[in-house]
Amino acid sequence: MGKTTTSYDVDLVLKDAGLVAASAAATVSSVAKIIDLGSGNVECDAIIDVTACEVASEDESYRIAVQLSNSATFADDVYEVENIQLGACESDFIKYVNRITGYTLTLDTAVAGLATPTAGYQTISNATGLLGTITGATVPALPSRTYNIDISIDGSNHALAVALLVTDSWTQIAAKLQTALRTATSSTETVAISGGKILVTSATTGISSLVAITAGSTKVATTIFGDTDMTTGRYVINFKNVIAEGVIKRYMRLYTHVAGTIATGINYKAYLSRNN
Repeated sequence: MGKTTTSYDVDLVLKDAGLVAASAAATVSSVAKIIDLGSGNVECDAIIDVTACEVASEDESYRIAVQLSNSATFADDVYEVENIQLGACESDFIKYVNRITGYTLTLDTAVAGLATPTAGYQTISNATGLLGTITGATVPALPSRTYNIDISIDGSNHALAVALLVTDSWTQIAAKLQTALRTATSSTETVAISGGKILVTSATTGISSLVAITAGSTKVATTIFGDTDMTTGRYVINFKNVIAEGVIKRYMRLYTHVAGTIATGINYKAYLSRNN
């Protein structure tokens, strides 16, 4: 299949070519690239051209994410809205559970906190899986290994790596997720089995209390041309600069989350194409 071509402004380059071997914001000429989307509602495509991707150790994970903020420097107020998962490993917690068990885990709609006040939360359910609802005492027999899951708390994303054992029950899995999340946030979020679901709840209350589980399970990368190793090629991340309740975020950037045994990493360049 021929390569799809797209016109773009040089000011909309999100990342120039170069290897990424550790988690970092995308750069152009070695300077972190942040684009001002303006004050209106926009829909864009982040075009990702991957030319090389290290997979030799079979545990490498590269997650390229679109992040939004109203901070021109991304010092705070960072929201991760869309992402693609690349690399050799399938360590994403939800994807792995769905691939090797009778569960079909799905992310339920996140519920923001209210001014009353209440805490924001999100659940993971097994709506269509053969095994029914998630029961705390049940042992899903996941292989003993480290699993990745990203959970955003009150607008700050936390990439978690959680070591699970084949003997862990769902209650024990929830407890390990909770420990990893609390370590990352230095706070008191809760992760529990409740109502047949995995329930993640923020430690804060009010309208800024938010939980968003954003691991690669929520978006599948789509290729436009010629994969050579099921990782290199062109990928498109479609996104809008609007988060919950119609709130517009003015600035965007790409951020690469890197995990695993990395020697060289992933090489890609990227640019922004506006749809409206």
